[in-house]
Amino acid sequence: MEIKTFYISEKINKIKISDITVKNRIKFKNLYDEEISTLAASIKKNGLIEPIYLRRDIKNSKRYILVDGLRRLNAFEFLGAKTIPAIILSLTDAEADMVFLSENENKKHISIFEKALYMGEILKNSRITKNELADALGISLKALEKKLCILNLGEDEREIIVNHNFDEEFIYMFLDFEAEKRREILNKIIVKSLTNSEAKKYIEELKKPEVKPIKTATITSDKIILNSIERMAGHLNESGIKAKCFKNELEKSTEYVLAIERG
Repeated sequence: MEIKTFYISEKINKIKISDITVKNRIKFKNLYDEEISTLAASIKKNGLIEPIYLRRDIKNSKRYILVDGLRRLNAFEFLGAKTIPAIILSLTDAEADMVFLSENENKKHISIFEKALYMGEILKNSRITKNELADALGISLKALEKKLCILNLGEDEREIIVNHNFDEEFIYMFLDFEAEKRREILNKIIVKSLTNSEAKKYIEELKKPEVKPIKTATITSDKIILNSIERMAGHLNESGIKAKCFKNELEKSTEYVLAIERG
């Protein structure tokens, strides 16, 4: 089976950082200065293990557009470097989007929300279809739509989930509730300082069907009972059968009697 490749060559080029454009990318909130400085220190000491990936800008042949390697590029900028090792790929906008998502699918520094936002941006701009995007990620269309559903969460909900390091499974469980109930759940989680596993157990408990107690029958009115028996006695009397009704108060109960006279 022949595997498609986008390489013009496998040669690693040294590209001027000033010639690289970063566009159509979500600005990841997790890329803090501390993380970049740590990566920069590692690169300075050990060198760059993997080059960044670029493609040529079709509008300006002297410039390049970043496909993958934003953190590495930021680290080189932090170090004050003028150039960075890069592999040049031959990609369309749509192909670049799919490569970016595939490369970053399992990277922890990019949250599930940031990935979903980027997927939504791609689909909104009609660069590729949902089916093409699902194929590129190696997932089913149903799984892709499930990932996109997390965009229904509000920004405050996303922030709490990210800050508490709740996983993807928690998010999908959480999405089963309406907005008002979700706010109630998050408040409970915050007040009780629940961990990811504790929060999921709490949600599982909420999803269990409520078992309502069986109501026992109670006698609320002697008058209703007596009226019923009196009506029965009346019908019998009208038919020529002598009958009467009465009640006896016993120690632990009340006895209602319909007495029929023997003929």
